[in-house]
Amino acid sequence: SLVLKTRLSTVVFDPVKLNLDKHTFDAQGVDAIIITHEHADHFDEKLALEIQGRSGAPIITTPFLAQKLARVRGMAQGLRVGELVKIKDITLCAEHCVHPARQPISFIIRTDAVTLYHPADSKPFPGMEEIQDKYEPDVMLYMGTSKEGLRKIAEMVRPNIVVSYFAPRFADLEIPGVALKMVKQFEAFTYP
Repeated sequence: SLVLKTRLSTVVFDPVKLNLDKHTFDAQGVDAIIITHEHADHFDEKLALEIQGRSGAPIITTPFLAQKLARVRGMAQGLRVGELVKIKDITLCAEHCVHPARQPISFIIRTDAVTLYHPADSKPFPGMEEIQDKYEPDVMLYMGTSKEGLRKIAEMVRPNIVVSYFAPRFADLEIPGVALKMVKQFEAFTYP
């Protein structure tokens, strides 16, 4: 799970393994729930619908999951690659994602202060450097597990900084020209 907060918005990406009554997470303040694909480490249907019930926030996801959620009372919008949605001061653009799932998507996230790239679980792919050419992301949010994948994607996208969860396997990673910030569970990172 990843929570992105701006001056006006709170957006949650791939909420899983959160106990809303136990964790210091204000589900009522959520403006959108973003789900990149249907795998269990990214999509917990019950939790997504619980956050939606408490907040009234839309679920922004793949067309496959939007259709699935519509059948169980969820308010969901399916995005295809190239489509945009605006949530207060955040613009989300769905981008290509190479991952063995049904219609997985990654995201460019634009605010008035920063442009972020969230590749979700995408593997590096030819043409990924076009993300840099088209959007010039300042920050890359890496939630994948592959050290080599992180390195290759960062080299192609060339953000100023990569923010990732803390993992010992990433500790000695160096990417020329890119700062690396590892955050622990429930730790906040503020940009800049």
